[in-house]
Amino acid sequence: MKKLSLILSLLVFSVTQAVAVPDFFEVSGIGSSAQSIRIGNIEGFSSFSNSIFENPAALYRLNKVSGMLFTSKLMNEVNYLNGSVAYRLKAGVLAFGYFDASVSGIPFTEEVFYDDTSEFEATSYFNSTNSLMKVALQLSQSETLHWGISGSLFKQSIYTTEGSGMNIDIGLVIDSDPLILSISLKNIMSSMKVDYTNGGKENLPLQTVGSMRYTLSDLQFYGQFKTINSNRLFLKSAGISYRPSFLSIIEISGGYREVPVLKKTKSRLNGGVGLELTGLQFDYAFEIKLDNDGLDLNEFNQFHYFSFGFKF
Repeated sequence: MKKLSLILSLLVFSVTQAVAVPDFFEVSGIGSSAQSIRIGNIEGFSSFSNSIFENPAALYRLNKVSGMLFTSKLMNEVNYLNGSVAYRLKAGVLAFGYFDASVSGIPFTEEVFYDDTSEFEATSYFNSTNSLMKVALQLSQSETLHWGISGSLFKQSIYTTEGSGMNIDIGLVIDSDPLILSISLKNIMSSMKVDYTNGGKENLPLQTVGSMRYTLSDLQFYGQFKTINSNRLFLKSAGISYRPSFLSIIEISGGYREVPVLKKTKSRLNGGVGLELTGLQFDYAFEIKLDNDGLDLNEFNQFHYFSFGFKF
């Protein structure tokens, strides 16, 4: 699995000059926290610093300071990790975030000849990393209307090839409780690309995300529409959370989301639980792929996510 994925990646990099410019894979697409993944990876409603990866306008919910850590390992190969911090200033909220996806111990193979035969053998090993660094500023126009802007620095490293690029996100949140609307535009600078040391380039296409949350007693209902990549692929998500009034430290969630696979979409089911204790937040989420026959319970199609956050 690891060898195959590496070979495919290297082939993409080797032909970038000969074909149409491909899209850059953004690590934040997996989700910014277990908290958001358990409701279908719906963005814009976190009350922690990880909002910097979703909608910078949503940082208005912070009181003074917040931080969050998120981790997962997919297909026993790809390690995902992010961390973020945010601090309230007099004018608004300033936040910083770092997201990283890495694969270690990837074999580099060469053909070795033995008399009349030859075999491909691993002669060395290397790591691959894909990272995102962000800084954001959030401002509030009123108790209802909130704005945010963030800058992104993208980094990619595969074997001896490295790439980097920059872009900007903007966001808006309209908080008219019990209904909240979140709108964000990511990579608004369409001319900006990720440039590689081998001369290749990758697009940073515009992403649009529109989300809503409606609160009804102990229940919260979520919905989201999202467009991504150069083909403007359309993705839908829905989720629900239940926080019992008699035990408000616990929240149970479930969700559905669509994810991009090449030029098509695939469906996934999400669920999980959150525990909040005096400014500390612990979240667990799981995700299961859906195929034509329903749930795909193969171990490689079940993912688990964990995050920890604090706010004061």
